[in-house]
Amino acid sequence: MKIEYPLLESFESSYALRRFFREDNGQTSVEVILLIGAVLVLTIISGTYIYRINSSINNQFNETITKSRDFMLGKI
Repeated sequence: MKIEYPLLESFESSYALRRFFREDNGQTSVEVILLIGAVLVLTIISGTYIYRINSSINNQFNETITKSRDFMLGKI
């Protein structure tokens, strides 16, 4: 039984793409899903880390602005 792949007609020059679309055992799909999942996990972890650093810097900046404002108001 031969499986037809109509998308392959536009990818005739690319052997890798033809091989990717003709793979029938599902290994490529699983690898792509795992790769996307790993990228998602890394993005979430790094985003959380960057958010915490940004929040810390923001709090320190707000404290500095508040202290300088209070100091300047005390001089007036």
